[in-house]
Amino acid sequence: MAPLRLGAACWLGALALSGCGAGDQPDAAQRPGRWWLDVCSALTRWDDGMYTHQELLKRKLGDSKTAGEARRAIVRYVEFALDRTNTLLLDMRRAGSPDVAKGKEVARKMREAISPYHAALIRARVHARNLPSDPARFDFARRELGREIVAGATELARRGKAVEKEYVTGSLEMAYRSEPACDGHAWAP
Repeated sequence: MAPLRLGAACWLGALALSGCGAGDQPDAAQRPGRWWLDVCSALTRWDDGMYTHQELLKRKLGDSKTAGEARRAIVRYVEFALDRTNTLLLDMRRAGSPDVAKGKEVARKMREAISPYHAALIRARVHARNLPSDPARFDFARRELGREIVAGATELARRGKAVEKEYVTGSLEMAYRSEPACDGHAWAP
C-alpha cells in the first residue's frame, strides 16, 4: 500500500514543534477509472496547496517577532486550510460515485473520512483567532491547537484506511492501480 500523504494534512504538527468530474450532478455514477482520476486529482490539488502553505507558515512563524504576528499567520493558514478542505469535499462530491456495487456508499464514506479533519479546522479557526498575545500563554495555546488538528488528521487516516479495506476491491481497486493520478495516495491498496 502506498503511504498516505498526510504531511500536509498534519501541517499544524509543525506549530506544536516551533474540479473536474460529473459536473453539477453529485453522486452521478461514472466509470471507476474516471472517478479515481477526479478523486485523486482533487486530493493532489488539496495536498499540494496545503504543503505549499505549510512551508509559507513555517517561514512566517520563524520571522514573527511577536505573538500577534504569529497569530495572524496561523489564522491565515487555518482559514486557507479550511477553504482548501471545503473545496476538496466539493470536488469529491462533484466526482460523483464509481459505477460499481456500493459505489455511492464508497464515495460517501470517502468524503466522511475527511470530516474529522474538517471539523478540527472549524474549531481551530475559532481557537486561532483567540490565541493569546502573551508569549508564555501563546506558546501553550499554539501547541494545543496543533494537537487538536493532528488528532483530526489522524482520525482522517484511520477512517481512510477503513474505507480502503472494506470497499476498494475488485474492479475499483484495479481502476485505482491503473490511474496515474492516484500515485502516492493511499485511498486504496
